[in-house]
Amino acid sequence: MKKLSVSLLVVLLLSVFVACEEANTQFEGIVENPKNLLVLDNCGYHEGPAADVFFAAVEDFGNGATRFRLQSSTTKDGSFVDVGASFDTDDDEMGPIVGFTVPIPSGGLWLALRIEGGTYDGQLSNRVYASYCSAQAQQTGYSLDEGMYISGVMSPNVGHGLRASFTVMDLASAIDVEISDPYTFQWYRVDPNNWEDEELISGATETEYITTSADRDHLMLIKATGNSNFPGGYGQIFSIGPVQ
Repeated sequence: MKKLSVSLLVVLLLSVFVACEEANTQFEGIVENPKNLLVLDNCGYHEGPAADVFFAAVEDFGNGATRFRLQSSTTKDGSFVDVGASFDTDDDEMGPIVGFTVPIPSGGLWLALRIEGGTYDGQLSNRVYASYCSAQAQQTGYSLDEGMYISGVMSPNVGHGLRASFTVMDLASAIDVEISDPYTFQWYRVDPNNWEDEELISGATETEYITTSADRDHLMLIKATGNSNFPGGYGQIFSIGPVQ
C-alpha cells in the first residue's frame, strides 16, 4: 500500500485492510456502483480529530472511471469541494483497497468521492458523516465474528449470529490504556446496492445479533457511537455478505 501525502494524514492499519476486503468486496450478484463505494471506518484522534475511510481502487471499480476525488461538505446535500486528495488509475501500487485518514474540524464533515470518467462521470458516491472526536483516543481494533457456534446456524443463512468487538485506546496518558465501555451500539440492515439505505433494527443494541427473515438479501451493519468515555468517537463493521 503506497503512502500518500496531500495535506492529509494517511494511515491504513492492517485491521482496516482486513475489514476493507470484507466490506468492499463485490458480492455475488451485486455490482459496485457509486452508492456502495465509500466506507467510513472510524472517527477518533490521529494527531488530531480525524476519520479513516476506505474504498475500492479506481481500476477495480471499473466502469471506465479514471479518477476519484475525495470531497467534503458541511451538509449532506451541500456543495462538495476537494479536500486535497485524488486517486487515479496511474497509481498501480494502491492495491484493491485504498485507505485514507481525513482531518475533521469541529462540527464534523460529510465525505464523498467524486467520480471522473466512464459511466458515472461527475457523480458523487454515497455520502458518509464523520464526527469530530474531542477525546485523545483512537479505535485500534475491531472484529465481526460470524461463526456457526454463536447460534448453531451457518452464515449466511437466516438465523446465523454475529458478534462484534471493538478496542479503543486512550492516547492522552503516558502509557496508552484501553478505554472501558467507549461505545453504544445499534444494528442496521443495509441495501447492498445503496449503503445510504439503512434500516434501524429496533432493540438491537448489543454487540451480538441473530439474523431474522427480515434481514434476507441485506448486509448487516453495526454502528458503534462514542459515549461520554469517547465523545465524538465512532466505528462500524459490515457483515461479509448479504443474509440468505
